[in-house]
Amino acid sequence: MSDIVSNLSPTQEHFLKKYLLEQCLADELHELSEPDCCQKIGFPFSNNSDTDYLAQLPMVRFIFQRFIITFPFLSHNSEANQIRFWQSTVQPFVESFNLKPISTSEERRTNVTKRRQVNHKFMSSFLFFYNSTIISPKDLDYFNSDHLKASDSGKIDKLATATNVVDSQLSTTHYLQSLDDFKKMNFHNGLALNVVAVRTNEVSRNKLLFLSFLPSSDPLVRKHEYVINVVRRIDKEEGIYSKHFVSRGYKDFQSLHSKLVRKYPGIGLPLLPLKPKNDLNSILVKEKLRLALRGYLLTVFKFSEVAHLSYFIDFISLEKFDSLLELDQKDYNKRVIQEAKMIETQRQFQQITSIAIKEMSNSLELLKAELIKNPHSLTKIIQEIGTISNIKEMSPLLQTFNEWSKLEVAALFYQSFIALDNSSDWFLKIKRFHRLFPYTLVYGILRVTNPAKIISKIIDLLLVNMPSLPSWGSLTSGSKSNESRNLLSYIFVSIMDEDLSGNHKELEEIKARIPPDLNTFIQRIEAYSSLSYEEVNHIKDYALENDHDLCLEVLLTNLLTPKLSMTDIELFKIIQSLYECYKNGDMKKGEIYSLLCQYWQLRVKQRDSELFKQLWKEPELTHLIKNFLTTFYHPLMDLFCKCNIHLVFRDFQLFMNDFIELFTELSDSGQYYKTPMEMYNDIKGLLDTHESMFWNFANNIYSKDDKHLFSNITQWLELILVNLRLKQLRPELVTIHFKVDDAKIIDKELFLKQLNGRVSRSLEKRRLVEQFLGNCMALNEKPKENKTFQELIDNQWDELHDQMISGFGGAEDFGLLSDDINELNLKQDGTGESEKELRSRLKQLDEEASKFGTSELDKFIEGFKLQLIELLPRLHTELETVRKKLGETYIDS
Repeated sequence: MSDIVSNLSPTQEHFLKKYLLEQCLADELHELSEPDCCQKIGFPFSNNSDTDYLAQLPMVRFIFQRFIITFPFLSHNSEANQIRFWQSTVQPFVESFNLKPISTSEERRTNVTKRRQVNHKFMSSFLFFYNSTIISPKDLDYFNSDHLKASDSGKIDKLATATNVVDSQLSTTHYLQSLDDFKKMNFHNGLALNVVAVRTNEVSRNKLLFLSFLPSSDPLVRKHEYVINVVRRIDKEEGIYSKHFVSRGYKDFQSLHSKLVRKYPGIGLPLLPLKPKNDLNSILVKEKLRLALRGYLLTVFKFSEVAHLSYFIDFISLEKFDSLLELDQKDYNKRVIQEAKMIETQRQFQQITSIAIKEMSNSLELLKAELIKNPHSLTKIIQEIGTISNIKEMSPLLQTFNEWSKLEVAALFYQSFIALDNSSDWFLKIKRFHRLFPYTLVYGILRVTNPAKIISKIIDLLLVNMPSLPSWGSLTSGSKSNESRNLLSYIFVSIMDEDLSGNHKELEEIKARIPPDLNTFIQRIEAYSSLSYEEVNHIKDYALENDHDLCLEVLLTNLLTPKLSMTDIELFKIIQSLYECYKNGDMKKGEIYSLLCQYWQLRVKQRDSELFKQLWKEPELTHLIKNFLTTFYHPLMDLFCKCNIHLVFRDFQLFMNDFIELFTELSDSGQYYKTPMEMYNDIKGLLDTHESMFWNFANNIYSKDDKHLFSNITQWLELILVNLRLKQLRPELVTIHFKVDDAKIIDKELFLKQLNGRVSRSLEKRRLVEQFLGNCMALNEKPKENKTFQELIDNQWDELHDQMISGFGGAEDFGLLSDDINELNLKQDGTGESEKELRSRLKQLDEEASKFGTSELDKFIEGFKLQLIELLPRLHTELETVRKKLGETYIDS
């Protein structure tokens, strides 16, 4: 066996280690869904059984003891209070929560994930942490191998040419896009939509009221309609497309949105943009609403369910016409020219931002090098903030960080509130909130009272137990006698009741559309809602092991009643075939399966609401909220009270006043007549004017922080960086070996086949992910020459932002692999065609690797876990020693 391991290459060894880490971690996270999971974590939780759990969850236990209970807002409390918080508050709540069969992502999304009840991001983050902390004997060779070094794309120097994708010499006319240039259109689900013009029709008020038969002298009123260009891609390979136009009023959009919300509750539909109450005849107002409605459509039709829905098809097809009217064409020409000017403005704004970042690149590199070289740099930076309130008097490194931060915020403000289709809608919401918020009242309260005491009284008011109310919740007479009866729980129970009422109506509507022959399956779905968490988990496990659709498993499983008759089994086979149609995108043929699935999901949602309603009535949740606020919130509020927070609040109001004033001007007309440099200077100037607000507040907090909360947080963060770099400083402390019990015999040939299958699969996945994240042509929806200028601009904003962050971060220097970071950041819920294609290919690679199995690799798991049980406590002790030294360094300074 030793020969097998010693002959492994660094890459083979690294991926064997990662696989074993993943299996051990998945097993531990799975245990967190059990009622006794707190006992398995160990101290400070109590263990009421005779079982010694300490060896069961070494990885979870290390994270918990090293980075959770040591978080400053927790460790700030006395040891007795900390133990009381974990044992008397957190542990009872976790036990109560885990006993309830609350739905997981498998039920909410109708697909079974690789690891039940483990959120992908949660699992990936833990694996990323441990894979970057623990090494195998040849891991450092793997880390330093050429094919895994960071590419030059992450260097700050590349920012000099970051915006060259769109040639700076192009005139505005080059940005114009023809309505027949199909290759440059954004297609989703075979469709490309664009709101190209706005029609204005004058009609009498009586006609609007459907009373045209009455004589009237009412003045004519203007009715606006939005002309939509609809393009269908019939054959991508042959380049065959069809095109037509439809004209729709705002009320048509409202009707469509209402139908979509009723048809597909909870799939994440965007909000319909608000129609201005007045001045709709203004050219700028009409243009803003046109762009907002276009943004709405572009989001909506990316959902395959919507794109194939009859309501939506009618919306983009009925009363169609093949060409624009002369007035429509003129209106389109004006609007597309204006859009071209806006694109040119975005390009120039990007270029200005890029040049500014380039100018500070050397300072950023110095700041990054200081953070890497000296693990105490963060503490020194915080100390500098605490001793100097004026940013102009701070060190060049801190001034560089300040300028970098302002550029990030300026770019974010411009993109969010000016450049996007729905920018005006976002800004309108913020403007309304700012207008309605009672700044003066809150300022007066904060000035003359103690905010901590006010909040404390409010918490007491919300959480104090009240006498039983006559209309209190509808639990049966057998409900718990000690259930919580406070105002906060009453509020949330009332919300749950409203949610349940709406959910019941949706259930009845869907049930009425399901054929009566399928009533047995309806009853089985309803029976699923009454299962215990053990029974629910059993069904999920079986579906996972056999790669079944979970909804189909609910319809078929023997654990539910009524039992299926022969007729029902035949009907199930039909439903199964409809599921295949649904999975392949044929929503029309798969409608019956879709209805059953929606009914099942709504029943699960109803069960969750009932469970959360019950949870709010139990005292465990009330105790958790109250003690959590006491533990976390009070130390912070005590500090803010010492900092005259009312003055900061007034400063923030002044900032918001200037923010609203500036972006109102830019949104209304400024963006159309101001140069990009003027807009850049305006936004940057806003941040320059108010930067002292932040630094004065930060300085005030530090100087009044007599309990050193924020200093401790800084040291806590530094300890994470030290943990990640230990493999380079003390590799022997975090090196793990591959051991197998002598009783187990390894099939060398099969072992290498299984390992190499996983290695090649993982490297191929990383290659695909890297291509995808880099917008490579292999996975992009269109080649670069076929992209619209707006797409190029949007891609450049993303790239510029990523380079700003990556150039400052230097992940490789902190011991993190860029490939691991890319895998961690890969979205799991993208709706674009490229995202679907990528996920399909990744799934295919997983299936290919699984053909060889993991039987020989799994023989290393037991020995691997035993080493983790020994290694992690040693690592914990080492980090505790480092923590004490960091504290001594801070005291000395």
